[in-house]
Amino acid sequence: MPKLLLEPYIYEYENLKISVFDVPDITGATRDIIDQEISNICKGNNQTDLLLVKKELKRRSSNWSDFQKMGAVAEFFIHLYMKTQDYKQEFLFFNLEEGSLKKGFDGLYTKGDEFWVMESKSGENTVHESKVREAFNDLSDKITTNVANNPWQNAYNHAAHRDVGSAERLLTDLRRMEEDFENDRYQNIEEQNVMPCATVFLGGVWTEQNHEDIVQTIKNINTLRGKKIHVVCVTQASYDAFFEYLEEQQ
Repeated sequence: MPKLLLEPYIYEYENLKISVFDVPDITGATRDIIDQEISNICKGNNQTDLLLVKKELKRRSSNWSDFQKMGAVAEFFIHLYMKTQDYKQEFLFFNLEEGSLKKGFDGLYTKGDEFWVMESKSGENTVHESKVREAFNDLSDKITTNVANNPWQNAYNHAAHRDVGSAERLLTDLRRMEEDFENDRYQNIEEQNVMPCATVFLGGVWTEQNHEDIVQTIKNINTLRGKKIHVVCVTQASYDAFFEYLEEQQ
């Protein structure tokens, strides 16, 4: 397990956990962790040479809008953080159809014998509370209502991919939920482990963050519901730094 060098501020009470951490730059030890994990995050068990996976990610992102790039960087660092917290990634960061966007959850993880669904929201000139609310509302819609695309189908397709290596028990649960959705039987969010995530980008100018204040604003959100809730709040200087990292040749 990689050691998280940007140590998180963590709050836990009853069924709520809040993780807060910063990415002021991508240098030194932070770059080393990305080098170590980027292939596994993007391609699962199909380990690829570091320079090749960076090249593929650059190619895939070449036609993305700034909004899509921001969202992808936010998701990547959440996946990276989850690895440091002993969560198993049950999907590929690279979508199964090249050039397309995921139509289901932004992430699916397991820890022990439980699975978690994740939604990531990000933006500049915003606050974590707003993005956490947005992420949770999206999770709630996908879990409890008839959204346009079956999110459990997408989750199953990723988990069943040969390079992910998900356990048969998880695949059985996802297949059941996929079929329930198609039969207009939706899940109860109180029975699901949910992970609403927020990333705030600072437009390239880093300022120190008060993690206790961030936690307090999240604790005051009285609409969060779930069997277990893990909120992740990340502050990054910029999303451009990640694409600059992809340009590095060593």
